[in-house]
Amino acid sequence: MSGLKLGIQSAFIKTTIASVFLLPAFGLAQELIKVSGKITSDQNKPVQGVEVTVRNSNFSTVTNQAGRYELNVPKNATLVIRSKGFEDQELAVNGNTVINAVLTKFDSSKEKNIDEVVLVGYTTVSKKDITNSISSVKGEQLNDMPVNSAAEAIQGRMAGVQVTFGEGSPGSDPEIKVRGGTSITQDNAPLYIVDGIQMDNALSLISPKEIESIEVLKDASSTSIYGARGANGVVLITTKSGRKNTKTTVNYNGYTGVRTIAKTLDVMSPYEFVQYQYELYNREGYQELVDKFVSLYGPYNPIPATFDTPAQPGIEQYRTIKTRDWQEEVFGKEAFNFTHNLNISGGTATSAFTLSLNHVEEDGIMINSGYKRNMANFKYDFDISKKLKVGLTARYSQTFINGAGTATAGSQGTNRLRNVIRYRPFENGISTGAGSDE
Repeated sequence: MSGLKLGIQSAFIKTTIASVFLLPAFGLAQELIKVSGKITSDQNKPVQGVEVTVRNSNFSTVTNQAGRYELNVPKNATLVIRSKGFEDQELAVNGNTVINAVLTKFDSSKEKNIDEVVLVGYTTVSKKDITNSISSVKGEQLNDMPVNSAAEAIQGRMAGVQVTFGEGSPGSDPEIKVRGGTSITQDNAPLYIVDGIQMDNALSLISPKEIESIEVLKDASSTSIYGARGANGVVLITTKSGRKNTKTTVNYNGYTGVRTIAKTLDVMSPYEFVQYQYELYNREGYQELVDKFVSLYGPYNPIPATFDTPAQPGIEQYRTIKTRDWQEEVFGKEAFNFTHNLNISGGTATSAFTLSLNHVEEDGIMINSGYKRNMANFKYDFDISKKLKVGLTARYSQTFINGAGTATAGSQGTNRLRNVIRYRPFENGISTGAGSDE
């Protein structure tokens, strides 16, 4: 299987226009003053990249490496200070020319988080006002999880949502049921909506690092706007977007791991296996089957040597024969996986973009199995005017899967999971072609 090398060269040209040209007409009549200051953390360290804006206007800037900023604002304006990982602040100017601020760490346990916004159909609703049956997971809860698919990330995190992987091969598609199956013969998969667009089996095509939030609509009142397609539930996925008035940032996240089989089944020793075969071939009393056992494994009892034939030890020879552990050979390898995530995002006063790249290589525990996946997602939003906005979303996904899963029934000769248990636990014998229960 050949690998895939994904090379992307990106060039971003950012033009900064003086804030006075971005003012609305009513702002030109206001008297402007130059305000400067320093933004620090609660540990008295400068914070770079903090967004400083004037409320209800297009005035904005970001702090430099020393945490300092300068901005022309109206005398009676209110500054809004935002930075990821810190609490937002609003400070009144009141004619002051120097305004410093100390940021405090964002506390997820504060009561204000109860007023979380949840996507419901075509609109958003405050979480405390929801009366419908909805489960929600935010992207922050998925960031530190060492998984390669969004389906694995939400497994066990949503009430009434069952996520199972029926196939044992790497990269296998998940099976998701919302409040159990509704049909015995038809497909029970929910409807997936990604950024407002329907997408089949979306959780297999999106990296967990791209997700901003996942909402699952479970009851009839929530799914009614989607008609019959929403009968099995609706999964609404919102992916991350760039932020306006921010510098271009590059974030990399990667991890590696190894998996091994957790438990193997106890199987017969060579002597126990041949003893069992003897019972099978002799239970009906047919001479043809008795002779076949002798041809495969030799006589049951020892036979002394004669003038023209050598001695035969009987099945006692299988007590000392070398055991071959097929479970160890087929499922005993260490399966390594490597995951790389690269995110580039930024924005100006009127536009925002984000580019996400994901590369996964995962070995399967079963011999000669594994998969590779490459994904890219690009989002661009542009404000033509206050009333007109345009957006572009492009997504690329390519997956290479090697080997079959262990759960596929297959035939007696091709199913590896079945044969590692049933096949004879030794290699050499009377007949090298002897099978498990011939």
